[in-house]
Formats: sequence, structure tokens, C-alpha cells
Amino acid sequence: MSRRHIAIGYDEVNVREAADFMRLKLETARTGNHWPEFEDAVNRLEGREWFPHMTGTWARLSSARFGWNQILGHDPAPFLDQIKVPILAVYGGIDTRVPSRQIVAELKTRLGDRVPLATHILPKANHLMLEAITGDLRGDGELPSLTRYVPEFFSLIESWADSVRVASDAE
Repeated sequence: MSRRHIAIGYDEVNVREAADFMRLKLETARTGNHWPEFEDAVNRLEGREWFPHMTGTWARLSSARFGWNQILGHDPAPFLDQIKVPILAVYGGIDTRVPSRQIVAELKTRLGDRVPLATHILPKANHLMLEAITGDLRGDGELPSLTRYVPEFFSLIESWADSVRVASDAE
């Protein structure tokens, strides 16, 4: 949250306000509590310049809970324990949605030496692997002007797949 807003030029006060709103939003979605406070915050803050950059608001608590349960609350950890094939994890270096360095560290810790893991953070890539400057995914921001994937994205996948194939042929 903060990284995205700083990247597009918001000051610390606005970043803090947006982060506080996002924490309330996610806590409301996760627990089903604080709905009146969330509605009040939406009404109070919707005129702020940063507000449209949020991932949307919910009209009903049931929508918030569904969003949490189906998407935001998904825990991939149990699935990681079942993987038995090599993994390629590629993240954008200016991804404003995913904390790539944190996730890479968690993957390495979780998988250990049990599964071959290759991780890459592409410095100029946003969340969609498009070559970007700020990583902003808003429709009225940088996103509409982006025209290509980062050059190394597809060659990285191809060379990794080739290396995995060669390793399995050797076994």
C-alpha cells in the first residue's frame, strides 16, 4: 500500500491515512467486524485524491467477507507442502501489490531443499510483468501507456524450463 502511494507522489500523511484505511478495510473483510466504522471511513475519505487508487470498496458486508474468504484469505502454504516438482517464482521489482522480497524469503524458508526453487525479481517489472516506471496499476495512471513485457520475462521462463528438462533427462 504505502509503496504504491509513495511511488505516485503522495506525502507521508496521505500514505498513513490510506494505509490506515486499508488496514480497516482488510480487518473488516477478515473478521466481519467494524462494518459501521468502515462505512464511516468510506464516507469520510472518498473525496481524498488517493481513494480511487484503492482496490475498491464493498457495498455490503457479505461482499467483503466473500472477497476475503475467496481471495484475500487464501493461504497457499498447505499447497506448497504438497508440491514435488521444480518451481519458478518470478516477481516484479516494482510490483505495488505483492511484497516480492518477502515472498521469496518465505518460499525459500517453506520449501527448504525439498523442492528445486528458482526465484527472480525483475527490476523494471510491475505486477503484470510489464516494463514500468512506478508499478502503478490504476487505469488512470501508468498502466494504459505500458506496451510491452520486460524483455527478459519470456527468455527467463524458457531458459528455466530448458534447465528443468535437461535435469530431468539426466535422471
